Amino acid sequence: MILRHVALGRGEPFAIAWTVTSHDMEEEPHENEKRANQWVRRRRLDFAACCCGYVYIVADPAFRKVLEEHLVKVARTAVSEARG
Repeated sequence: MILRHVALGRGEPFAIAWTVTSHDMEEEPHENEKRANQWVRRRRLDFAACCCGYVYIVADPAFRKVLEEHLVKVARTAVSEARG
């Protein structure tokens, strides 16, 4: 979170690399995930202007498939919201 604050404060481009652990994507996220998601939502415009991308690092092939399916849903939602 600190690096994102610094990069956004300076307006510098950045990318985020996540080492993803296996958990059910439909369950309520952990408290730290909730806080991170809320922070991103509050800074959505700044984040969109500076964040160049995400890299998800997933070792488990079965979980990788679950994550890929979840990300397709997230992408569809983002595109729908962007179109208004």
